[in-house]
Amino acid sequence: MAASNPTAPNAHASGSDALVIFELPGPREMVTTAERAEELAKPLQDALEHKQVNKYSKIRLGGKSFNVVAAKVFASKLEKLQGIRVADLSDIIAGQHEDTAQEVLLHLCTSLKEHPLEEINLSDNALGLRGVKACTNAFINQKHLQRVYFNNNGLDELSAQAIVDLVMPVKDTVTTFHIYRNLLRGGGGRALGTLFSHLSQLQDLRVSGTRLTPDGGVALLKGLQSHHTLRSMDLSDNSFGPHSAPLLARIIRQNKQLHTLVIGDTSLEGGIAVVLRALKDSVSDLVSLSLTCSELSPKRAHLLAEVISAHPKLVRLHVDGNRLRDSGLQVLADALKVHKSVRELSVAENRLKAAAVNTLLDMQLHSHLAALNFNRNRLRDEAVARLRSEVSASVLASLSDNEDEMTDTEDEEDDDMSDDDTAVPHPQASSSSSSAAAAAAADKDVAELTAGIAKTTL
Repeated sequence: MAASNPTAPNAHASGSDALVIFELPGPREMVTTAERAEELAKPLQDALEHKQVNKYSKIRLGGKSFNVVAAKVFASKLEKLQGIRVADLSDIIAGQHEDTAQEVLLHLCTSLKEHPLEEINLSDNALGLRGVKACTNAFINQKHLQRVYFNNNGLDELSAQAIVDLVMPVKDTVTTFHIYRNLLRGGGGRALGTLFSHLSQLQDLRVSGTRLTPDGGVALLKGLQSHHTLRSMDLSDNSFGPHSAPLLARIIRQNKQLHTLVIGDTSLEGGIAVVLRALKDSVSDLVSLSLTCSELSPKRAHLLAEVISAHPKLVRLHVDGNRLRDSGLQVLADALKVHKSVRELSVAENRLKAAAVNTLLDMQLHSHLAALNFNRNRLRDEAVARLRSEVSASVLASLSDNEDEMTDTEDEEDDDMSDDDTAVPHPQASSSSSSAAAAAAADKDVAELTAGIAKTTL
């Protein structure tokens, strides 16, 4: 029996639709000769020679970097095959000169233009404006394209507009659009807002880490105002600003199938209270919620507790990088002990001290946590040791990075300097008069934020 070749390209079935995948094995490599390209493409050639033109429904070329000669070899095979539905062209031009990269993309994307693509992934390629335009042929006359990925491409504002031009012809079929880790800023946000207003079937959106400015963020959210089909939305690590909060709140309320929401580190400031109220009132079956770095204070913890109570299917809750402190954690713990669906809780970097350990251990007895991140808080060595001894290592994340406890005075002064809280106090903790005053303040808060949208220059 012949020995197997560990460097031979792979073909295997995968996924619920049993996609037969062609992918390239082995370590990263610069493919620079026709001979090496023919060796890697041999399964494609074999399929052609055996008249199995429909053999492969997915191709994955990532991990190899192609020059023009190698790209032409692969393109000559791909254009003769039929029925490729998923094209993963991520990370295929690393280290290539811009002109070479553009021509590589042109050849490979052109070879796919007759295939009934449902998904195309062009992530992890330094595209630039010219690179985006080189991908045009892969999008022409596509009738079934549903999933589009442009992640970590170094895209700027002009490139974002080129992306819009690429995707607009398939606007009626796209359900997933990811474009995270780029440099879109204001102009990119405005371009995407225009695109999103036409993606009527959009379900899965990720634009995290794209350096959106407040004006671009508002424009992007305006493009989503008519949507009712969103199921997953990740807007994190962008500067949306407080004026965007009412727009985001409306999106949350009207997308009743939303199950995943990631809006941490979006500079909502006081607007987070508006968003929390929308989450409390929404009827979606929320499963995963991330509110990292969202100005959550002990006061706002009451609103977050109401969100937990309103979503009995919530499994994952991340609130790292806030200022909940021990009193805020107690409010969350009380809610989690009653509503036991949450299995993964991350409260790292929330100024938690020793008292929070007691709260956590009590909550453990009454909840079903399977994963807990308590790191980067203000725990002394003995508190860390207690957690490690009483919480299973399979549940507890690393506690390697904790600060010494600050004094109460230092902690309070820190909060006084940075906490401009506008949230409604928890109803059970308020008298009727204070509740009415809080409700009035909340109404004013929403009105001011909404009025601010009109002042934002688009």
